[in-house]
Amino acid sequence: MADPESPSFPAHGPVSASRLNQRSQALLRECFGQFVGRLHKAVHISVHATNDLFDFNEHVSMREVADFRVRRDQWLLEYERTLRMLYVRRIGGTPRSGRRPDPESAPPTFHLLDPLDQEMQVALIRKVKDLQLAWERLLETAISLGDQRIYASHKSIMFSRQSCYFFVRPKRKFLELCVFLGRELNSPQVRRVDRASKSKIVHIIQIRHRDEVETPVTDWLREAYKLSGALASKAGAKSKPVSRATTKPKASRRS
Repeated sequence: MADPESPSFPAHGPVSASRLNQRSQALLRECFGQFVGRLHKAVHISVHATNDLFDFNEHVSMREVADFRVRRDQWLLEYERTLRMLYVRRIGGTPRSGRRPDPESAPPTFHLLDPLDQEMQVALIRKVKDLQLAWERLLETAISLGDQRIYASHKSIMFSRQSCYFFVRPKRKFLELCVFLGRELNSPQVRRVDRASKSKIVHIIQIRHRDEVETPVTDWLREAYKLSGALASKAGAKSKPVSRATTKPKASRRS
């Protein structure tokens, strides 16, 4: 039995332009509804996976973190409202403006690349490919370490057990690798070292090529993974209540 809410199209026979337009509009509305529903679910998961975003930033107060978390649902509602408003505008015939030229204005603004521009474009494509291969090797290395949660948070890709043990922040010319260790490294590959907490130190490393994702970088990732598990086990042991043996009062002796 056909879905009463979905548009039906005849197999043959003439259809008026207005009738066809109504059915097209109905089909677009149905597709847009499914698109918004799935996109809302994905954005909801991404936004609510930011609980440990500020764990390593001592400059952000707990009040600011709480305010950020309270506003997340409001941002989701505003995002969906804006998306639906844009849909209504496009269906109503309002074209896009500002982000890309309209077909009528494109020819005057179109310029062919000169040899220098072409050379720069080829170099940029090669650089993007190098970064993509480096990212794939980082991802493979992390997955081989064991169970974990990998998710996007703001402009970073987070790798977490009970807490984040390293994350990757893509830059234009390199991948910024931030690894949490329990000791401070003294290596030329480490660009910066910051104290993240009492037990963790974050090391900033720049990755430009897949060949850089090898020893000692892979060893540091493995060390960070083990440290995250050890700290979680230690915290769990401290949270367990200590059972105290109860002693029965001694019976008084009769004289």
